[in-house]
Amino acid sequence: MKLIVVPLSLPAMQALDTDTAPPDLLREIALEASEFNALWVGKVFEGIYEECGVFVDDFEDAVLVGAPTLGRLVSFLDRRGLDDPAGRSGLDKLRQQAHLAQEKGTGVFFYF
Repeated sequence: MKLIVVPLSLPAMQALDTDTAPPDLLREIALEASEFNALWVGKVFEGIYEECGVFVDDFEDAVLVGAPTLGRLVSFLDRRGLDDPAGRSGLDKLRQQAHLAQEKGTGVFFYF
């Protein structure tokens, strides 16, 4: 399962680093395989790397934190579109998580 996790507070983000964050202080969204594949083929993760300098791939976890980085992520995702239904669904999930992280001042954690 591919999870995109947003801590709902700074203490939750710190606890996430040590795997002690209570589930009710995290917002987890799972990407279906078809959604992940559509995002990959649609070069969304490549775009995140180009905009934010963080490489999101299928082999290791990735984290986007900090107001400037989250601002670039939100801006990129808000401009980005995909044609197929799985791509739109995956992009919507990613966009929701990015906006939430920006609102909470935390980060977006990719557990792929």
